[in-house]
Parts: sequence; structure tokens; C-alpha cells
Amino acid sequence: MFFVKKEEIDQSCTVGSVTEAHNCCTAQPKGKAECPECHSLAKGVLGKTLAHLLTEKTKSRFACLDGFHYCKTPVCKTVYFRDNAVLTQDDLTVTVGVKEGAVPATVCYCFDWTKEKIKGELEKNGSTTALEDIKRKMENPGCACEILNPSGGCCLGDVAKVIKVLSPYISQKQRNLMKFKIRSALTMLIFICIAFLGIPSALSAQMKNTVKSQQLPTENEMIVAYYGRPGVSTMGVLGRYSIESIIPIIQSKANEYKKASGNPNVVPGFDIVYDMATIHPGKNKKYISTLSSQKLIPYIHAANKHGFALFLDLQLGKKTPVQSVRSVLKYLKYKSVHIAIDPEFSVHGIDVRPGKVIGHITANQLNRAQEAMSHYIKKHGIKGKKILIVHMFRHTMLTYKKDIKTFDNINLVFNLDGFGSAGLKVSIYNSIYTKSISNKVASGFKLFFKQDKPYLMTPRQVLGLESVNGERIREAPKYINYQ
Repeated sequence: MFFVKKEEIDQSCTVGSVTEAHNCCTAQPKGKAECPECHSLAKGVLGKTLAHLLTEKTKSRFACLDGFHYCKTPVCKTVYFRDNAVLTQDDLTVTVGVKEGAVPATVCYCFDWTKEKIKGELEKNGSTTALEDIKRKMENPGCACEILNPSGGCCLGDVAKVIKVLSPYISQKQRNLMKFKIRSALTMLIFICIAFLGIPSALSAQMKNTVKSQQLPTENEMIVAYYGRPGVSTMGVLGRYSIESIIPIIQSKANEYKKASGNPNVVPGFDIVYDMATIHPGKNKKYISTLSSQKLIPYIHAANKHGFALFLDLQLGKKTPVQSVRSVLKYLKYKSVHIAIDPEFSVHGIDVRPGKVIGHITANQLNRAQEAMSHYIKKHGIKGKKILIVHMFRHTMLTYKKDIKTFDNINLVFNLDGFGSAGLKVSIYNSIYTKSISNKVASGFKLFFKQDKPYLMTPRQVLGLESVNGERIREAPKYINYQ
């Protein structure tokens, strides 16, 4: 539990009755402002909140602490902002529990309730005493939300929200686990029957003809990954966090899809920009900056340790797809590693630098890249299938699609990676990923924390379980990535 000095309590929101204290806690400066990082609207916060929670070093930078706003968006690193000043977790003396990856994820700062503690009670007892405990202690000894809670307001709403989110997940998790065990047992029984009892080959043929969208490796039935380049904050979420801090954030997002889909087999992942297109040709004249192995290997080890999938994303520049793919084949020896190709910055064979035109590749170029992968996998005895993703936001970014080949040891994924309104994204996805295409490839869907306006689609909308402006995603994506 947090303790404050008597004079601080006298200045805080606990005065008179509990009702007065609660109302006072939620009384913050009027007006909202747009967060400079995530562009969400943020409420104002009292100066005395910052005076109590900021580090001495940070406080020394300001003559006055009034006029700040508090950003509660989980994936945004900004906590407080005002004019040109932006304050992050490093500027506070307490952990901001609403932010993704926060440990502990505190939701009640006055009486020390965390998400972890609430989840533990729910798992053990099926219920939690959090709300009752907080309400009782608001009467005696009283709360001090204005100076203990980073939001400067009452925590009851946040606590209730956490309970609401966690409760169905805890109960559903047990049901999903049982469904998964039953499904696995039935699948094994089918294969035993085929192998030993001579079930007619028609069943086997039917299984072979299953559309590609349902043929991703079992352990990668659905993948939820975060995109970016280590150390480059402008390239995506991945570059704004250390490996240790991003892992629980991605796991949390994967859990959202487990809950939404009822499928326990959702794998978190890293989508790492290995070859990054540049405006300068560089020594090899390919307009590409390659990530060093020293920066990559720690992510591979983390992926293997935590059960993540890892994609080496290749922006093409002056390289052909097969040239780019060959440079990373050596990493396929790691079970977690797969490959992605981004045609957007392809300028092979034309006299312009990346970014001047929207690039494209042909089906034959893609086939040659797949052939290189397939040959390497067979030559080196690599077990299991590998995934090859092709990013696109226009039909023309991959031409002659009817000529695409399929390979027994490669799962091909088309990933819609354009940003914009939810309705537009759904419409383009449905037009690119048609029934005929689904016979050859699985699908992917990309979301942008900053650029997708006016709102970010929910997991249920991404999976086609809820409509967007009257239109649903028809074929649920197998690969979902966030930037």
C-alpha cells in the first residue's frame, strides 16, 4: 500500500464524505488536447499530480507544472505532454499501470491493486474483492488519487474495466483449453485411422485439397506480430522498446485475439525490417541498409525462448526478390524465423530511388524467391514449413497472380499493409484476398497505431466477427501485424 504524509492528504481529494472524495477525484481541468505521439484526445491533469509523481530531475526543468495533459493510450510512450514538452515513464517515480508492458500494472495506487493481483484472485476464486476493498478503504483511511494516481483521477473506473476484461478471459481460457485438447485428440485419431485402418483415400485427398488459408503450421495457426526496426523509433512500434519491454506488450495483444477468436493457438511475433530502403545508394548501389547480426540475433534468441515467430522483412530497393531472400536464408535454420518481402520500395531496373514510385514484383519473381527458399530448406534438412509474406496495399504490387506456384514446404501469405480508415481497409482487403486467391495463399492484415484514422480496428473487426460500416472481413486473416 502507498503511504503519504498528513499534509499531502490534507491537500488531496479526500475531504468530507466518501461521495465528496470520489467526485473531487474525478474533477480535472476542463478541455482535452491531442497527444503528439498517438493523436488520441487526452484530459488535463492537475499540477500537484505531477509535483508528487515526477522525478526531481524532471521537475527541475519546469517553473510551473500546470497545463499538462495525461495520455492513457496503452501503446503510447507519452504519459504527460504540454506545448513542446513530452514526459514518458522515465520521468515518473511510479510505474504507469495502464501502459502496455507495465510491471507491476497498478490500477489502484492508493490501496495497491494491480492487474496481476486481480487476475490472480480471478484465477483462484473466480471473483475478486478489489472493488469492495477499495470502496471500504475510501471511507477509512481515505484515498489520495490526485497525488498518487498518474491520471490524477479516481481509479474505480479503471479497476472495473480490468475486472470486466479479465473475467471472461479467465473462464473462457479453461473452455478453450478443453476444446483444444479434444480437437488435437480427434486429429490424431484421424491420422491413426488413415495410417493403420486403411480409411479410403478420398478422406486423405479431401485433406490435401484444404484451402491454403487453413494450412498454416499448427503452431502458427494465427500470428499476431509487432513491426519495426530495432533502434529506429520512426519505423514502427518494435523500434521504440527494448526486447524485454516489448515482449509482454506483444503477448498482451496476442491474448486479445485469443479472447476474441476463442482460439488458444495464437502465436506472438516480431516483424523485423532487416533490409531497409534508403534514399542513398550506399556502397553496393542497392539503396538498402541491412540490419547487423549483432542486433538481430538477440531477437532470434528471444523468439526461440518465448515461443514467438520472427519475420525478416525485406524492402527491396534495387535488389530482386530472390537476391534479397538469398541473403537471409542462413537464418532459416532457426525454427522461429520466416521471411517477408515488401515490394513497395522496389526500384529494380528503373532509374529512380526508392520512395519515388510504388514498386511491384511479378509472380515469376516471387516463384524464384520461393524456389530458393524451398531448395535451401530441403538441402539443409530443415523440418517443418516456413512462411513467406508478401506485403501489398494495391493489386498492382504483385502482378500475374494466376501464375503463382505453391511449394510443399512454404506457406505463402498476402498481407494487406495499407493504412487509412477502417472501412477502406476492409474493402481493399476483401477485393485483394478473394476466394480464388485463398486456394493458394493465406491472408494477413496490418494495423497502424498512428495512421489508421479515425480509430483502430478491434480484434473482433479484424477477424470478421463484427462489421465495419456494414461490411465484414470475409476471410479471417491468419497473420495480423501492428506498426
